[in-house]
Formats: sequence, structure tokens, C-alpha cells
Amino acid sequence: MVYADETWTPDGNYVVWDSAKMQYHCYRLSSTGMTELWVTEVQPSQYPWGSTTGGLGCFAYGNMYTAGYDGYIRCWDSATGEFKWEYYMGDTSETPMGTWSTTTGGGGQTAPTVADGKVYFSYGEHTPTQPLVRGATLNCIDAYTGEFIWSVESFASGLSVSGGCLYSDDFNTPYTYCYAKGKTETTVSAPDNTQTLGTGVLIKGSVLDQSPAQPGTPAISDEDMGTWMNYLHMQNATLINNPPFVRGVEVSLATLDPNFNYYSIGTVTCDQNGNYGLAWKPPVPGTYQIIATFAGSESYWASEATTYLNVEELSASGLMEPELTEPLGSTAETFTTTTQETFAITTELAIIAAVAVTAVIGVAAYLMLKKRK
Repeated sequence: MVYADETWTPDGNYVVWDSAKMQYHCYRLSSTGMTELWVTEVQPSQYPWGSTTGGLGCFAYGNMYTAGYDGYIRCWDSATGEFKWEYYMGDTSETPMGTWSTTTGGGGQTAPTVADGKVYFSYGEHTPTQPLVRGATLNCIDAYTGEFIWSVESFASGLSVSGGCLYSDDFNTPYTYCYAKGKTETTVSAPDNTQTLGTGVLIKGSVLDQSPAQPGTPAISDEDMGTWMNYLHMQNATLINNPPFVRGVEVSLATLDPNFNYYSIGTVTCDQNGNYGLAWKPPVPGTYQIIATFAGSESYWASEATTYLNVEELSASGLMEPELTEPLGSTAETFTTTTQETFAITTELAIIAAVAVTAVIGVAAYLMLKKRK
């Protein structure tokens, strides 16, 4: 039996790796000696690279997580040694192993890092050569099922978790990276001028990433986040020369109408520039509060914004009803008096004209009678 790596479990048991048989053995040590608790029966690794593990393993959620040069992350029950699941990085011609080692970084063999129900690891070599291999990635998988969650291009090293953030160095760049949820800023706007009831309006705005590394850039969907981070930060020449088409995040639009009824207007997805727009026809006249909400995602924290919209209905003349800004007073009274005076003058003129016409008719009748005599 050749012991290549060893570690201690959280409950004080001793786990060693038999590189000849490629099996794990767990022992309990006491003052009277050493008792074997379990040994893995499942062939855990692929020969020959699987004979070398990566820092043996780490422990969380009652499990032991192991890495290796054969390209696998494996999960074992730490109390019984029962095999639970494995995740394979896939084949490649870029490395001597023909796969992507999961031993994380260079200069040694490192176990995976586990936190928040996730397992973090990256490609690793004992002694990286120059130029470095292409395509190395930092990866995240589910700690309970082994399902893939995300990856980003990085020859990562020195993984650690603190304050809800994952930190790593990178052999490809001179930076230390911090991975966590980003802050966002949501905006919304509606037409400033008063709208006619029955006319559609366009509500528009944006959701932008306000993380320190890329403030003011569009917030992007979880599905496209890996591609987007590779484009922004990881100097991927293919993506730099051919910017990716990515999807934005979803925004929910709602309103508090003039009658204080709250209801949804609709849901819209931002474009790759972080902008959105939605056409809507307000149902009643009055002032509306428009509320835009980004509920957050696995990549971003939530944010919200509001704006206001005024709607008026048409009068019988086809114009919007004007607002009464002054009480009835001298102007209206003057208008009434002037109208009455005008009516009186017009009546007098009409009477004078009628008298004149009557006089003319009377003269004409007198002349006609006189001529007949």
C-alpha cells in the first residue's frame, strides 16, 4: 500500500489515499491503536493520471470532495465512504493528461473549495510550463448533485471564500479576482407631457451593473454571464474581435393608478445594452405612478425605480378639458355686463330701424292715395 496523500476529517478521523489501488481508507486513531472505519469500493479514478489526487479532499455537508489529475471532482459520504457522484471536466488535446486536471493552480496539489452549497475548483498542474495551456477555467458546481453552475476562463490559484465572495489569483493575468453578486441600478421614464386618454405611451429605462469592476455596463442574464465576463475581463481574443450577443435581465413594470389600485403592466427583458421598453395604454384619466423592479438574480442584487405619468380625457370639442386655475370673479362679471349692454344697444337699433321703415311705408301710402284723387 502506497499512501500519497492524507487528511483529517472534521470529527477527527484520518483519511489516506492508496495511489497503487486508487482507493481511500479512513481510520480512527485511539490510545490502543488504529481502526479502519471504511474503504472505498468503487474504482474512483482513471489510470494512470487518477493515481495522483489534488490535496486529497475537503469536507462539508457530511461529504468529502476530492480532485485529481484524471479530470474528475468526486463526492463521498465522509461517515461511510459511500460514493455519491462525480463531475468530469471533459477531454482535451491541450494538456498532457488528455483532460482538464481539477487540482487547481500550479506549484502543488490543491483540494476543491466548498462554500454556500457549491464546489469551486480550476485546472491545475504541479509545475506549469510556458506558454501556459489554453482554455483553463475556474468552475463552480452544485455541492449536493455535482451539476454544473458556471465557469470563467482563468488559470486560477489560491481559491478562498470570505464575506460571501470567492477570491482567486490567476496565472494568465497579474490580477486577483473577486467573484460575488453585483450591485445594479434600475431606471424608468414615461412621457413628461400630459397624455390623452386612449393614447398608448412608451415606458422605457435600463438596468445597469454597478459592480466595481464594470460600473455602468449592462446587467446580463445568468445564462450568458460566463461569456460576458470572458469578454469584459479575461482577454479572450475571439470575443474581443467578435463581441457576443447576450441577453439582459427581466424587469417587472407595475402601476399605482389614480384610484390607488396596484396592478402589473407587464414584464420585459432588457437588450444587450441594458435597455428596455414597453408600450402601454392607461385605462383611466389621472396621475399614475410607474414602478420598475428588477428582482435580482444569481448574479445581481435587486433594484427599483419609479416615475409618473399624467393622463386626461378629451372634452366634447375634441380638446382636453382645461383645468380651472382662477375662481369666478371680475373677468366673468365684466363679460356678462358687456354682453347685456351689447344686447340692449342692438335692441335699440332694431327698434329705430323698424320705426324708420314704418314711416317710409306711411309716406309712400299717402302719396299713392293722393295721386289717385
